[in-house]
Amino acid sequence: PFCESAKASFYLLARNPLNFALLSMFGNLLRWIGVSFIVVASALVGFLCLNLMDPQTPPVAPMAAFVLLAYMVGSAFMNVFGLAADTILHCLLASKEMGLSDERLPKQLRSLREVRLPAAGQGRAVEDAAQSQGENHE
Repeated sequence: PFCESAKASFYLLARNPLNFALLSMFGNLLRWIGVSFIVVASALVGFLCLNLMDPQTPPVAPMAAFVLLAYMVGSAFMNVFGLAADTILHCLLASKEMGLSDERLPKQLRSLREVRLPAAGQGRAVEDAAQSQGENHE
């Protein structure tokens, strides 16, 4: 089952390369913005807390620790967000290819179906070529 699912996912990617590339770039931009916001906000709050507790302490070492820790936490959090976004993209493209009606989609996601993405199935030749190779090897 896993290998069949991985194969189906690969062919879905191969049939929709432009959609995945475009939306992946947008997702990566959102991840970068999210991590940057978390790091800057954490560093600012850390600096303010440090100044309130002891204004004479040099802030260089604690600030470096704040930034490093905030980057690690922000990256972990935004990677979970990225995984969720990639999953939604996969489901959107799969539902378009299967021709599912809007009744089967959650109300919040129905507006995504109206987004004009390039037609699904443009990469059908990749799947056909792979299947013909499989038939030749048998």
